[in-house]
Amino acid sequence: MLKSSKSLISGLRYSAIAAKSAGIAFFNKDAGKKYLLESLGSIPGLSAKAAQLLSMKLEPEKTPVVEPMPLPLVKQLIEDRSPQLGQVIHTIDEQAWVASLGQVHRAELQDGRVVAIKIQYPGVREQLDEQFKILMSAASFGPPKKYQMEVEELTSYFKGSLLEELNYLHEAQRQMEFKKLVPKGLPIVVPEVFTDLSSDLILVQTYENAMKLDSIRTFWPKEAQGDCARLFIEYLFKSSFETGLLHSDPHPDNYGFRPTAPGTNYSHELVLYDFGSTLHIEPRHRATFYQLIHKHLNKENYHPLDYLCYIGFNQEKLTFIADKLPALMDTLLIPLQNEGAFNLQSWQLKERVDTILGNDKWWFRTAGPPWFLMFMRAMQGVLYFMQRMDQQVPFKMLWERCEPPHQVSVPHIDAPLSGSTDSLAQSLHVEVREEGRPIVQLRMPARSVDDLENLVPVETRRRIEEQNLNLIKLKKGVQKSGYKPQMIFHSQCDNRDYKVWLE
Repeated sequence: MLKSSKSLISGLRYSAIAAKSAGIAFFNKDAGKKYLLESLGSIPGLSAKAAQLLSMKLEPEKTPVVEPMPLPLVKQLIEDRSPQLGQVIHTIDEQAWVASLGQVHRAELQDGRVVAIKIQYPGVREQLDEQFKILMSAASFGPPKKYQMEVEELTSYFKGSLLEELNYLHEAQRQMEFKKLVPKGLPIVVPEVFTDLSSDLILVQTYENAMKLDSIRTFWPKEAQGDCARLFIEYLFKSSFETGLLHSDPHPDNYGFRPTAPGTNYSHELVLYDFGSTLHIEPRHRATFYQLIHKHLNKENYHPLDYLCYIGFNQEKLTFIADKLPALMDTLLIPLQNEGAFNLQSWQLKERVDTILGNDKWWFRTAGPPWFLMFMRAMQGVLYFMQRMDQQVPFKMLWERCEPPHQVSVPHIDAPLSGSTDSLAQSLHVEVREEGRPIVQLRMPARSVDDLENLVPVETRRRIEEQNLNLIKLKKGVQKSGYKPQMIFHSQCDNRDYKVWLE
């Protein structure tokens, strides 16, 4: 994740900079704490107590602030860690971008190539080792303990992933792999890595300039913003279901956009930055995911418990909420169930999930395998990015552009509350009859019940209120039931009969 520092003089001659080692060991000593706090906050299911424990190790009322190192310190680190790079730098910008655990400088090499040099802060690995020891003590606090969350397993997985991220040679390998597996036909730019100039603590790659989210929202026209949003979602779908390699650092500054050359199929291209955190989704897992979505969109009957357990969910934990899983899947897939464009601002995902699961959401979170929690972390970043973009996107159309993975045979789990999607209501009905003759008959998709208070005709709404009933409470009751077929309201007054139901 990159954040630009204040712009200073650019293009200083590298040979004229005096290297300085004094103070290097103490520069940005809180960078590891800050990064781990931010990372924990984006992993669903980890106790907030963990973040509190880490925060307690900082000075009171002090938030870690990461500032870019001055060039004399930067040059010393380059000379120590990658002397071959120091021999070929012609100029280097004093302006730096503060990254997760280091900083990035634009530089020009003696052969004319323009590169981005990422330099890791000293001592970061030692800082993170200390923080993970603190995190392990969080296993006895809060909901994760109550719901039997395997904090040690998750922390071990996350620590292994993060320690790999600290080795820039590993990041270089992932970046090169990502470049080879860019979804076909999409204008995706992955910077080229120069491994001969890099080391485990310094990464050198081509400098790729592009506009970041905040600049796009401020300066670009809505049409261009919409093009970028559609490209971003198509990239997400194809990466998840075709290549199985996903950029999993959710920070919005890891994505940039720029116009393409005239005559191409897309008006913009997507530039990806920072490959320290990537997620590989196994072929079986992405094929199972795809089949689940395909069945749900085509209203085929299936048991979500079967599919989730097949990708690694804990069956014992998930069985507790198996009867709620059909409604949960229906909620998670709302963007894909709209035939036209959909704005994620109207999704209200958190509120809907909280209504369906209540405190049982912890059973779902703690049942998931570590890789799935990392996937959810990436999706949180996508959700934030798209909400900031505030664009209508045809999610279903873009998903249908994915090439279907191979078919898998998902075994059925015989559980008391296995919960099939047949339990979901298909339609919402509002009916008013007078002396047996229908005077109002409305039929809508079952999900319309989420807007019940605005859909019920005025007279029917008045009749409901006369019965001291609240439409919003009635709606909440339907949501908590998992959208099962049911009578929502039925009343007779004089010669009229009022009914609202799901079937």
